[in-house]
Amino acid sequence: MRADRLVAVLLLLQQREQVTASEVARELEVSERTARRDLDALAVAGVSLTKVVVSMSSSRCRLSNGASFMMAPMVPASAAKRRMR
Repeated sequence: MRADRLVAVLLLLQQREQVTASEVARELEVSERTARRDLDALAVAGVSLTKVVVSMSSSRCRLSNGASFMMAPMVPASAAKRRMR
C-alpha cells in the first residue's frame, strides 16, 4: 500500500541524514522509479525535502533544516470515538 511506503520513507529520512532513491528502493523492495515517485509525493504533500545533486543521474534527499515529524499514536477507532464523547 502506498501510504505504508510513504510513512516508511519518512521514517528512513528521519533515521538517516540523506538517502538516494536507490537506497529507498532497496530498503522498501520497490523500483527506483517508485522510490523517486514516493519522494516526489512527499514533497508535494508539504514535507520539506532538500535534493542534493550528486551527479547527472543521481541525487540525495534529506529533510530540510532538520525538519522532523511526530507520528500521532495509533488508537483503535472505538477508543477514538469514546474520547470524542
